[in-house]
Amino acid sequence: MTDPGVPPEETYDPTGLPEVDAELLRLAESAGAETGVQVAVYEDVQQRLADVLAALDRQ
Repeated sequence: MTDPGVPPEETYDPTGLPEVDAELLRLAESAGAETGVQVAVYEDVQQRLADVLAALDRQ
């Protein structure tokens, strides 16, 4: 669990890819949420990151 005194955007190192950083922020923000909410966020983030990787492969 993250330290509640630390802003979510300071709990990870930025990647330089805005799409990825946005998803990392979503994960950090969900750290204190109920388990069901966390699962839903993790599943959505996983799909979005897979989409980002697929887009990078097409470039």
